Amino acid sequence: MMVVMMMMMMMMMMMMMMMVVMMMMMMMMMMMMMMMMMMMMMMMMMMMMMMMMMMMVTTTTMIMIMIMRFELN
Repeated sequence: MMVVMMMMMMMMMMMMMMMVVMMMMMMMMMMMMMMMMMMMMMMMMMMMMMMMMMMMVTTTTMIMIMIMRFELN
């Protein structure tokens, strides 16, 4: 009987350790996913900023061209 109890305890301990390891792995995966999401968001923000800058430049050039046209006329 004692041997069976010891075996059961060992099995329970192993299961608990496995659960803890799984939890740790899940936490690590979640952290990695969060980091990836943050990086993606940063990249998107940078792209948006670049697009805005390009739009500003194009608009300014268009306005300048319009003004030049008016001046010529």
